[in-house]
Amino acid sequence: MDVTEAQVKELFSTTIGPLRRVLMSYRANGQSTGVVTVEFQRAEDASRAYAQYNNRLIDGKRPLKIEVVVDPARATMAAPAQPQKQNPPGAGKSARAAKRHAKAKRRKEARPTKTLEDLDAEMEDYSKQASSDVQPMQDGAAPAS
Repeated sequence: MDVTEAQVKELFSTTIGPLRRVLMSYRANGQSTGVVTVEFQRAEDASRAYAQYNNRLIDGKRPLKIEVVVDPARATMAAPAQPQKQNPPGAGKSARAAKRHAKAKRRKEARPTKTLEDLDAEMEDYSKQASSDVQPMQDGAAPAS
């Protein structure tokens, strides 16, 4: 059984507290990725959701993984109620979607898309470099090292 956005919204709003928004991620074919971003109205509610639901089994099958992401603009100087990993800034408090999104974005930015012409030019440069590095052997002598 797949969990719907409405079910996630109902669970957290009735057992934890008021929500700002709930966003479920979907693949291009419409299938859920299994990642839901839940933004709470109060920071302490995000901490309670973590304490109450992190690693609890969903449908008796998979553990629910909750990460608390705090927007620095909304963060207070008070120490968090629950020790947490420091995550990159996200939009309010959410599940692991913000972390996955940032990681995918870094991967995408790290390797720019090359055109066929770019790849051909690189191959030509490589071939020229390789052929200029090869020194012909004379009179059966070993190449200089």
